[in-house]
Amino acid sequence: MVPVPFFVWGTLAAVMAFFPNPPLTRDQVKLMKQDNVIEGNELTLEDLGISPVSVEEILSTYISPDHRVPES
Repeated sequence: MVPVPFFVWGTLAAVMAFFPNPPLTRDQVKLMKQDNVIEGNELTLEDLGISPVSVEEILSTYISPDHRVPES
């Protein structure tokens, strides 16, 4: 990885804003400027009274077995 100054990222994002599907946006540059590493004293799921559920367990409640994809 090579360190790149934020003004370079911002300039690239501004130029890429003209592309139909830009690979880099100004909002992504804003997010890169903020630290996103937790310190360890944040609330956990258990603290919030939330029990994790696996995708396999919950998926069947969203998709019924007789669900059919319409033909094109």
